Formats: sequence, structure tokens, C-alpha cells
Amino acid sequence: MHASTRLPTLLFSLVVLSTAACGPAVPSNPSWEEDVKPIMLANCARCHRDDSQNGAPSNFRLDVCETTGGEDGTQARAERVVARAKSESSPMPPLPASPLTDRQVEVLDNWLANGAPCDSSGAASVALLTPLALRADERGPQLELGYALRDPRASLVHLSFVAESESGELHTAPAADAAAAAEATLRWSLAELPAGSYELRVTLDDGAEIREQSLGSFVVPAR
Repeated sequence: MHASTRLPTLLFSLVVLSTAACGPAVPSNPSWEEDVKPIMLANCARCHRDDSQNGAPSNFRLDVCETTGGEDGTQARAERVVARAKSESSPMPPLPASPLTDRQVEVLDNWLANGAPCDSSGAASVALLTPLALRADERGPQLELGYALRDPRASLVHLSFVAESESGELHTAPAADAAAAAEATLRWSLAELPAGSYELRVTLDDGAEIREQSLGSFVVPAR
């Protein structure tokens, strides 16, 4: 009797361990933003980007769905990506980089089988939550700005804030190159900036594309 009750328990344990080892299920209809883009950013887009690197062909970006997937008639490009990911003689990413995992290849396979659809919300951008404001205290003028990073993968984006004077002189905020938060407040002491008018810009770098966005202008008063 003891042996007969132990066997089902052992079999159940094996089933649980086997299921846990499989990891998360591969989606049957992968999303570009949630499933495919992270694979491209981690394995492809350092070279296949707006300014191609390391011998990657120009005009073959893999960080933007509209130049990778099928909605603008470029499904053939997605087919080429999947074929190279599976290739043993000419793999991508090329050696000595690690090949895509079986799960990543299956995600790409399923994405292609569904027509390589794009669901991207577009390039990363910054939305203002509060207007540009200058405040003065004993340390001098302070710039304060609440902002939100509009990107599904905010943790991958790095921000850099720069003020440019009318003469073209650039001043970078101390928090430059810090990993972006979805919502945050920029507080910048302007005590070292000469009096005058400035344009505030932000540079967004997601590891594949670097773009600039103007956030408005402000004036540092004479002191």
C-alpha cells in the first residue's frame, strides 16, 4: 500500500518539474513591442539601425517595425531576418555573438506566420507634465520640469538634457545619461549658466536610435 501511494506522488513531482523547466509559453501571435522588438534591440539593432554599424547594410534597420515587419509591404525583409536567425552557415547575429535561443526563434517564426504585424507606438518621446519653470533661491535660478517618457520599454532608454544658448554654447544637465524613469522631474541649478535665452532639448537613446526633441525655451535673468 505504501509503494502504491508513493508512485503517483513521484509522477506528479516529475510533471511539476518538467512544466517549470519549460519557461513561459511562446505567444502564438507575438506583439512587436512586447515580444519581437526586445529580441531585435538585444541582438540586432546595435548594427542594423539608422546609421548602420560594423558592416551592416544601409537602409536595413531592425529597431523599427515598419522597416522590419510587413505592414508597409516589407514582409520579405522579416522572412530574411528569420531565415538568417536559423542559418548555421551564415547566422545572424554573426559569430562570435551568441545565436538566438530556440524560444526567440520560435517567437520570430510565429510573428512571421501572422504576417509580421506592427503594433509600435512610434519612437520614444518625452511629454511635458508641467511647463518649464524657473525658480530662484539662495543658490541662484533653478529650472524645474515634470516629464513622462513615452515608450513601452522605458527602462531601455537613456535621457540627456541640454540647454543651447543663442550663440550655440551647450550646457548639459548633471542628470544626463541617467536611466530614464517613466515619469520624473528634472531639477537643474542654472547658477553656472550666463544670462540669456536658451533652448532646452532632450536626447533619447534606446540603444538602437538616438534622436533629439525640443522641449521649449527659457531665459536666465541677469544677476
